[in-house]
Amino acid sequence: MADASGMSNITSFTKTWHSQPYDFISPTPPKSSPPSPPSPPARAALKLADFIAAENPDVHVVSVQPGWVPTELNGYQKEATDTVDLPGQFYIWLASDEAKFLKGKFVWSNWDAKELLERAEEIKSSKLLTWVVDGVPM
Repeated sequence: MADASGMSNITSFTKTWHSQPYDFISPTPPKSSPPSPPSPPARAALKLADFIAAENPDVHVVSVQPGWVPTELNGYQKEATDTVDLPGQFYIWLASDEAKFLKGKFVWSNWDAKELLERAEEIKSSKLLTWVVDGVPM
């Protein structure tokens, strides 16, 4: 997941949202806009995935952002850098034993699977790639 400069596209930083810090993992966003918090429906879907995972510990649940794919819905944006087959291929990899360390995590399908594997122990043993809202009891 390194770009041409050799810098990693997955970076961990702290961002303030509603006066509460939270860990946020970001792919390289478009240069014109900073990352924004997920919309209320997206937050609800992420929380639903958490509940499904908590109630079914034997189920491999991973929340996935499918990437930025040019589609009719977004007007086939020229800036969209991903292809329509990318999320499908990523989902197949997520179903493999190799990706078990991502259980309960939030990932983007355009991240480099090899770099994720290199950081598997770090990801598995920390809140890295975990969607949380600190300070709000749920």
